[in-house]
Amino acid sequence: AINSLALLAFNRKCSEFVIMVDTDDPDTLRAIRQVMLDGDLNISIVNTPRGDGYHGIHHFYNEMAAQAQGDWLFLWNEDARMMVMHWDQMVEGLDAARVWHNNDDVCLLFCPVYNDPTSTEFVFVRRTVFDILGHLYHQPQVDNWLYSVLNTIGSAYQVPVVVCHLDK
Repeated sequence: AINSLALLAFNRKCSEFVIMVDTDDPDTLRAIRQVMLDGDLNISIVNTPRGDGYHGIHHFYNEMAAQAQGDWLFLWNEDARMMVMHWDQMVEGLDAARVWHNNDDVCLLFCPVYNDPTSTEFVFVRRTVFDILGHLYHQPQVDNWLYSVLNTIGSAYQVPVVVCHLDK
């Protein structure tokens, strides 16, 4: 999953990967630490107890968003693959005149899903949205809720960054 993001980015050194790993998953933790040693990716780890699985996923996303340093937060899953070269440039090249009241800090970009074209589950959201709300989510349907809120105020836009979700 991370490989597809890194390999298809124009400048992968400008991306930050905040990864949640369950404390009872030492193999994944060891593998990510090895990637951190071997590569030039900016990776940080949130190592937490497993929790309630999907029913508690919003807590993990909020914790990772709080730790992230970037201007854009991109929600990603281990079973997703990026399908477009230079996806990072497409996001950075957003035309600010299209956004809500000419305020490009309150904005969400959603990606079409290759195998589910009506989906809004992979979103880029401005860090400012997290800062204003104090969270990204309060329930497990994280991406759809955030899309619904920002689409209601006219601040959600589709970008030509296509994702393949393997569980679809």
